[in-house]
Amino acid sequence: MTRSYRVPAARPEATPVADEVAAAPGASPAAGRTTAPARRRVRQGAAVAAALFGIATLLAGGRVLTGASEPGYVVFAPILIFNTIMGGVYLGGSYFLWRGHEEGRGVAAGIALVQGSALGAAIISRAAGIAIANETLGALSLRTLVWVALALIAGWAAREA
Repeated sequence: MTRSYRVPAARPEATPVADEVAAAPGASPAAGRTTAPARRRVRQGAAVAAALFGIATLLAGGRVLTGASEPGYVVFAPILIFNTIMGGVYLGGSYFLWRGHEEGRGVAAGIALVQGSALGAAIISRAAGIAIANETLGALSLRTLVWVALALIAGWAAREA
């Protein structure tokens, strides 16, 4: 008498994570994964945030540069000019984020790197005795953190669903 055993076929998509998800009661194999449309919506939301941030930066910097607004603290002109120019760069970066270009991640990471470098230079300049306001350091810190977050979001959104 011979016994026959049926060997289950291997699932091509079997991974430890997929097995855990599939093992959950009532879960489908796709549970826990983010769909491409959801990633696109997040990426485009980040692009809108980047564009609004760029417009706000251009308006604020332009108002101070033209004398239409007085911030109430000593303004270090090179940083003001840098920040105003970067507002235009933010708009360009938002375009790449919105369109989903592969360059969007690189542009966002590059802007974060440039902003971080400007922050580092401002900190060093202040330590050397140049009058740089706390508000300026705070604004540079905020810009750096925002673009680090946007670069991370762009990287996440570019992953395959």
